[in-house]
Parts: sequence; C-alpha cells; structure tokens
Amino acid sequence: METIIACPRGHRYRVFALSRNNVTTCPRCDLAELIALAYGDCQKPPRSCRLLNFRSEPIQDFQVLSEVLSLIGPYNRFRPTAVLRELGPLFPKLSAIEIGRESSPVLYARVPYWTHQAIQWTGTGMGVQIAAGERNALGNGFLKAMERAEADSLSDDGRAFRAWWD
Repeated sequence: METIIACPRGHRYRVFALSRNNVTTCPRCDLAELIALAYGDCQKPPRSCRLLNFRSEPIQDFQVLSEVLSLIGPYNRFRPTAVLRELGPLFPKLSAIEIGRESSPVLYARVPYWTHQAIQWTGTGMGVQIAAGERNALGNGFLKAMERAEADSLSDDGRAFRAWWD
C-alpha cells in the first residue's frame, strides 16, 4: 500500500507498506543534508567535516537539483547558477543527474536508453528505444553545456557523462 507523507518542511514523498513501527525520513531533506555534509568546508559557518569522494543518488527533479547545488555555492570556477542555466534546457531529456565530490564538485548526467526513462516522460507503459546517435548527441550537449559553465574536465565513461570543476 502506498502512502503520501509530508515532512516538517512540507516536502511530500511516497512510502510503501508503512506500518506504525516504520520510521521514514524525507529523501529531499536527506539529500540536502548529505550535500551540506559533503561540502561542509564550504558552508557558512564551515562545518568540521567534509566528504571528498562521494556521489548522490540520481536526481530527477530540477527544483531539488537547484536547492542542493546552491548548498555547494561557488567553488573555484564552479558556479551553481551557471550550471543550472546551462543544464535547464537539457534536464528534462536526461534520465538523471548525480552530484558528487571528487575533491571538487562533479556532476554525472545519465542519458536514457528508452524514451520512458527520460525525466520528461509523461506516457504510460514502455517507450521506444532511443537511437545511439541521439543518445550521443544528448550526452555531447551536456558536455558542451558544462563547458560553457566552465567545467575543467569533461568525459564519457560509457554509462554517464561527467563534468568536474577544480
């Protein structure tokens, strides 16, 4: 059975098979806490800890992405506002973005194999397979967008497209 719960901040989220003894936490708040912890040295006031090597769960909501990128704030050439401006038009066509830290900020873009895997999918059932050329064009679009956002390193590992700022 599915239940919709609202956290104290008003974020709504779904849980399944909830019983009285289950304790749940808001995934959106948990993600914000993780990012704030990972970039603890960038917080105001700075926290005494940081995670120099981590990657978030996939993010499929642009508002959530915007909120957690703002927690990182400016970091060398990394500017959340520039990243969001460049990423905005591409975001609905992707399947997810993962935020991380590899000493410095890093983003991984997941490109869908099937149309129903795209964030913008509103249909039902299975979509159709996306041609390899179209997938590569989308991934390269992400890399070009992150180049305009001044990423220092851009790559494709075959599963995700990566942008890293030093």
